[in-house]
Amino acid sequence: PVTHWIWGGGWLAQMGIQDFAGGLVVDIQNPDYELRYKIIKPFYDHPKYIYALSEKLKLHMHNKFDRLVFSYHGLPERHIKKSDLSGKHCFSNTSCCDIDCVESKNCYRSNVLKASKLTAEKLDLSDDKWMTTFQSRVTIIDPKWLKPYTDKTFEILPTEGKKNILVICPGFSSDCVETLEEILIQGKEIFLNAGGNNFDLVPCLNDNQDHI
Repeated sequence: PVTHWIWGGGWLAQMGIQDFAGGLVVDIQNPDYELRYKIIKPFYDHPKYIYALSEKLKLHMHNKFDRLVFSYHGLPERHIKKSDLSGKHCFSNTSCCDIDCVESKNCYRSNVLKASKLTAEKLDLSDDKWMTTFQSRVTIIDPKWLKPYTDKTFEILPTEGKKNILVICPGFSSDCVETLEEILIQGKEIFLNAGGNNFDLVPCLNDNQDHI
C-alpha cells in the first residue's frame, strides 16, 4: 500500500473549497488503487493557523506601514453562488458573509474575510489598518470576479495617502509564481508607479514550524 497525503492546492484546502478534495476522494477510492490517505479539512479559522499567520506578520511589522493588505486568490462570482445551496444567501446584501450560517461556512469569500479578521484581531489592528483583496483573476473565464481586485488596490492606495504597505497572501501555503511574480514583482511595480514608497511582501508560511 502507498501512503500519501492529499493537499488541496493550498488555498483550496485552507479556505474551504470542497469540490476539489471531493473529486480526489472519488478518484482514489477506485478499486484499482491501494492507497491509505488523509484529507486535511479547511482550517481558515483554526486558532493555530491564525497564530502562525500573526507570528509571521509580527516579523515584518517593525517598520511603519499605512495599510496591511491580505491578498487571496480570486474566484468568479458564479463559483461563490454555486456553494450557496439555498440560492438566496450569497450576494443578497453587502454583509452576507458576516452572517453566521451554513451558507457562510461553505462560502470561500466568507472564509477568507474571517481569516483576515481573526488575524487582524490577533495583532490588535484597527479596522482602518487592514483590508482584504483578491488577485489572479482571469477575465476570459468570467468577467465578474471577487472584489476588490489586488492590482487595482495597489493603484489606488497611494492616491489615498497609503504609501507604505505590508502585503500577505494567506491563501497560498507556499510561495509560488502568484506571490513572487504577480505580487512581489508586478504588484510592487504597480504600487510604486502609482506613487507608493515602501512595498513589503510577507513570505508565505512555507515550511514554517508553526504552519506544519
